[in-house]
Amino acid sequence: MTDASAQLRSAWRGRALIGVAILHVLFVIMMGSTASSDPKYQPYVGTGAPWSGLHPGFDTELPPPLWLLVLVWSLFFGVTLGFVGALLHTMERRGVDVPRAWSASLLAFALAGGVLMPMSGFWFVVVIAAFLLKRP
Repeated sequence: MTDASAQLRSAWRGRALIGVAILHVLFVIMMGSTASSDPKYQPYVGTGAPWSGLHPGFDTELPPPLWLLVLVWSLFFGVTLGFVGALLHTMERRGVDVPRAWSASLLAFALAGGVLMPMSGFWFVVVIAAFLLKRP
């Protein structure tokens, strides 16, 4: 087995992080799109389209409600996680060593997120970060 094929085979962690990011973004979009049609959320979100509450030109209250800000920042977090995954994938494919401090920081961040929100995708990131620390 050549060195290049071994590098490509071990480059799964960046792709896995991109996959987690895609799932995160899809989940946020789904939650934001269905919140106004679910009767149990209507006292909190109203009956209007949730995403329209972001722009002051759409007759919204300022500042926007907390639930809407959570959706927006969750969406931005998912996209940013995808960028990090793409960078990680590029580093892995080029054979650049990912710094251990960065891998440990990602693991600590994911563990803290998983403890604060046990029913979340942070646990997927914990697994990826643990494999980053282990190295191929």
